[in-house]
Amino acid sequence: YLRKRGIIATTSINYNQVSVSIAISSISKVVIATNDSGPWNTDLWWIISDGNQELQIPGGATGEDQLLVALQQLDGFDNEQLFKAMSSVENAHFICYSKN
Repeated sequence: YLRKRGIIATTSINYNQVSVSIAISSISKVVIATNDSGPWNTDLWWIISDGNQELQIPGGATGEDQLLVALQQLDGFDNEQLFKAMSSVENAHFICYSKN
């Protein structure tokens, strides 16, 4: 999900032949959505937006660790919201980053 092109890092997803990429520097919002369907279904989703398009990446996806490291480099990324989301078993949204 995270790939570097020169000095510009992007996060992308390719699902059903549709590819969406967002430059890390263009990210305007990072939300973690949780639900009560675990542990049998995906109960955590990363929602990453640049204001024009949105990526929805399931928790546990290949590259999630690298994605988290990159997102935590965003100035103002809220690790407290991340920790709350990771321990949530309810239907909720946690705003981890919002560019002002």
